[in-house]
Amino acid sequence: MEQTELLGSKAEKRQFRRMVMALVVPMALQNLINVAVNAADVIMLGKVSETALSGASLAGQVQFIMTLIFFGITSGAAVLTAQYWGKGNTGAIERIMGIAMGTSEAVGYVDKDQNVLGWVSELAFAPVDLSEEAEADEWSTDIGAGCKYFSQDAVIKLAPRAGIALDEILSPADQLKQVQQLMEGGDERAAKVFRDIGIYLAHTVVLYARFYDIEKLILMGRVMSGKGGEIILSTARQVLMQDHPALAKTVTLMLPDEKTRRIGQAVAAASLPEIRK
Repeated sequence: MEQTELLGSKAEKRQFRRMVMALVVPMALQNLINVAVNAADVIMLGKVSETALSGASLAGQVQFIMTLIFFGITSGAAVLTAQYWGKGNTGAIERIMGIAMGTSEAVGYVDKDQNVLGWVSELAFAPVDLSEEAEADEWSTDIGAGCKYFSQDAVIKLAPRAGIALDEILSPADQLKQVQQLMEGGDERAAKVFRDIGIYLAHTVVLYARFYDIEKLILMGRVMSGKGGEIILSTARQVLMQDHPALAKTVTLMLPDEKTRRIGQAVAAASLPEIRK
């Protein structure tokens, strides 16, 4: 199909270009600011010492990795949004929250006006446990942060309590896989780990619902992979029905297929709507 058939008249083409620029310019400015910050570090610390410059460079690598992680997994909510939009069901693109549980917790939210609010990814560092004995997050130093309850860190923390001895030589991601492999084999200790996360999730949904109007909650990330993810989902639903029945009727917890849980960003890109006349 030719471009003229897709975009229609010249006026429609100009309108389309304006819409594209409205998206592209802020993104370009954001990237420019990020580059400017790194350049400023090099200029200032280069005058101090090579050690200071090397330290800032190493920290920048960690920040870059975290940025990539958050950018990828906070697009979880976009999976549903893109699918509904592609189907022409724009009325369903409302009040969707996506929680991705992987290296950390990331959250995306689409409000009733169909706006994607990417900044709510910082819910990773928002407290969900107010106990004074709650674990402290090494990044924010806050106790009870969500990233400690909805990420691979939660699995690693709960596994020993359930009687699972993790191999300390393994990376956190591989320790998660160790517990998931036990779960696939029907190990009741591993099931307890994922049930506990499901309980955490149910009560945290109540907290999030006080600040965000949630209709659909999609769960993604490597922690939600396999049978463990199904247990988290079923446990959270059960706890909501028992303890918060009114909320359970208004919030739908959803778990996509196995492939989508891990590559939600790619699925969203593949689900872009068709441009009609």
